[in-house]
Amino acid sequence: MKGPAILSSSSATRVSGCIIVLIATVLFAGLIQAQETRQTAGNPRGQSIITGRVVFDDTGQAVPRVSVRLVPIRRTEGTVTPPLLVAITTEQGEFRFNGVAAGEYNVVAQADPRVSGAESYSGPLPAGVAAARSEELSQNSKRITIDGRSNTQVELRIPNPHFGAISGYVLAPNGDAVPRVRVMCSSTNKDGVRTFSLSAPTDDKGLFRIERVPPGEYVIGADPPPKPQTSEVGSMSLPLPSLIPTYYPSTVDAASAVPVNVAPDNETAGINISLIERRVRRVSGMVRRRGSGEPVPNVTVQLIPKTSSNQSSASGVGGPQSIVPRVPQIQRTDDKGNWSFSEIPDGEYTLRINPRQALPPPNSSSQSTAGVSRPEPVTFVAKRQDLTVAGSDMTDITLEVSAGGRVSGTIVVDGNKPLPPRLGMMAVGGDAGQPVSTTVQADGSFILIGIPESEVALVPQLRPANTFYVKSIEANGLDLTRQRLEIEDDAEIKNVRVVISTAVAVLTGHVLSAEAKTPLSRVIVFLLPVDPAKHLADAKFTTTTGADGTFSLGVAPGDYVVVPWKPGEPSPAEAVARPNALKITLQPNEHRSLDILK
Repeated sequence: MKGPAILSSSSATRVSGCIIVLIATVLFAGLIQAQETRQTAGNPRGQSIITGRVVFDDTGQAVPRVSVRLVPIRRTEGTVTPPLLVAITTEQGEFRFNGVAAGEYNVVAQADPRVSGAESYSGPLPAGVAAARSEELSQNSKRITIDGRSNTQVELRIPNPHFGAISGYVLAPNGDAVPRVRVMCSSTNKDGVRTFSLSAPTDDKGLFRIERVPPGEYVIGADPPPKPQTSEVGSMSLPLPSLIPTYYPSTVDAASAVPVNVAPDNETAGINISLIERRVRRVSGMVRRRGSGEPVPNVTVQLIPKTSSNQSSASGVGGPQSIVPRVPQIQRTDDKGNWSFSEIPDGEYTLRINPRQALPPPNSSSQSTAGVSRPEPVTFVAKRQDLTVAGSDMTDITLEVSAGGRVSGTIVVDGNKPLPPRLGMMAVGGDAGQPVSTTVQADGSFILIGIPESEVALVPQLRPANTFYVKSIEANGLDLTRQRLEIEDDAEIKNVRVVISTAVAVLTGHVLSAEAKTPLSRVIVFLLPVDPAKHLADAKFTTTTGADGTFSLGVAPGDYVVVPWKPGEPSPAEAVARPNALKITLQPNEHRSLDILK
């Protein structure tokens, strides 16, 4: 593959580097100023200064550019709780907190970006994930006591993630370098931990280098900048070929990309991406209200590509995140409800309309009395529509929006007991994929408004957790714990009756390794109903084991399969059909203890 030779840095590169250093200096100064402002707002300012250094525990090497947090644990008598403070380590791994008030603190640092990144699970988000993440962070912390007058020095030794790096060139089809291209590496999630992405731009020679990449397997993608797309030939306007988002080594499909392995403390070089050039299209249309045909102005329309990675994520399988190319694009409808996207490659897309209106432009007629632009109220639900772009422009696409459906009813507690506080109700599974929620009133009544025309599951939000469970949900003779509710546009389903109960079954125990019988922390324990008809979200229960391998779950009485699981393993749902599945029957108000071997 043709690639340009590596040359010495140009003056433009040096100027860019100086600008970056200047911006970083200004941001760091702003961070310090913001830190000092937060310290004085509503808190007696201390005089202690905390300085320190972050190093890797195995090499003693300084760890630059990581976040260090000063987390208050306990306030000193007579003072208010100090705020959480954040500092960024220098190139020498050093950090500093000024004017710290008296109290007890945890000094926490973390070098691995996966800890603070988004997590990807092949099932419901476990209730104990936040606690497990907090425990993981606390292992890389040091507890200190500050008197508010003396200075303190701290050395934090954190696990070495042994980062790698990825580098290469982005090239045009003719072999020329392509500058200003955003290159992203996205984990394939085969490490079974988390899915996240890192990115870097190409320089003026088309060279990119992504640093601080944890060891693992990645999909690499490049998103070239757009260029003018029409060429006048006589009276005709012809579309010109355009460089489009491309995955390594040269494919538009993430599923066809060649994965790149990053080894610890190594640079994976030579990852050269040959961009693909194709003719692009224009996609346009309007948004109007169903029935009246009235145009809908100032609402956002998104054009989102359908990729194999998006589809796998939606199905809960995991997989690489797609690069974020010029699509998804976001446009706002004009005063006549019109919208338009340009430079769209052939492919499968989804058009999505956000029911929240954007702020209208300054010259819009929608103005407040104070002269400030205000959006008009919106009375329609989110909408999405699949779209195939193939070989030509697509214009005059009409997207119709509507007010959606309504569901109303009551929640009662079995045995005429009082309702718990802060009850909520959700309708899940609408056409736009977003749940619709509402607060239950003091008398137990609720009404869900603006549900997209679709089949939805009704899911009560019970608080506090583990003290109530859903006993039944009925509407017009339908058992809604076993089937979804069909919602039609502009229709209302009334008299939904939800019965909740306090006769919760409690399961406690430990998760132990099968070989050594030692406790396993951060294992997610699923209780999945044996009955396949019970598909609703509140029929499944999860928690996460603590540092000593313990867990506790309050659940609805019934028959369950108990599944200890970690991200990256096969879906927990598969365990229900296994002959050796661990099954358990729990009775109302029963308390049972169970040790699980994994």
